[in-house]
Amino acid sequence: MRPQKNNAFRSRLLFAIDGIQFAFKNEKSFRTHTLISISLFLLALLLRPGPLWAALFSFCVALVMALELMNTAVESLCDLISPDTNSTIKVVKDCAAGAVLCGSIVSVLIFIFFLFSHFSI
Repeated sequence: MRPQKNNAFRSRLLFAIDGIQFAFKNEKSFRTHTLISISLFLLALLLRPGPLWAALFSFCVALVMALELMNTAVESLCDLISPDTNSTIKVVKDCAAGAVLCGSIVSVLIFIFFLFSHFSI
């Protein structure tokens, strides 16, 4: 494993890409959110939201994907620390998953607000 402190920017960028690739290969929910993000991007091309809505959508996608990556990191670390069932580790994993759920719910609500606004419902 490469040391990860005080490396050049390019090296740190590669570490980040490694993390994204790990999550994509190993986490079904990360792949699901990636597919939803791509679908949202394609829908946005069709509906042509204004700049504020586009910025909000971009923020929501980045938020949910970042939360998914953090959830993957927390789960991986928890599995390393305690491979067996542990009530405290369960709480940690559940809270990390809850963070993803909160971000996802807010993102869906923002999209619903956009649809109401866009179609004057």
